[in-house]
Amino acid sequence: MMKLFKPILKAIKRLRYKISYRKMMRLQSFKHFRRECRRAERYAAESNKRYRVYLFDRYRALSREDITRMKNYGIISKKQETGMYSRLVLYDTLTHANTHPDFSNRKII
Repeated sequence: MMKLFKPILKAIKRLRYKISYRKMMRLQSFKHFRRECRRAERYAAESNKRYRVYLFDRYRALSREDITRMKNYGIISKKQETGMYSRLVLYDTLTHANTHPDFSNRKII
């Protein structure tokens, strides 16, 4: 009887760990997103340009010129138009619009 319960208990412990890990990563992700939004606001105040937050490999605050520069260096695809990336915006400094699917109801700044 005890041999039957041990694998079940181990599976439950693994599931609990996975759930807590996901919650922790989601909170950490919000922390990084929020930091990048603040950085975008700071950049926009310094240079009077419109900055947006994107998620490429991590959250990044980029202006339109930064995207063009990344295209020229071959970091992102040259085939895509720069305007196409406006669909991927998670935060915009001009409108202060938060369009992140997970954090849209949270206060950013």
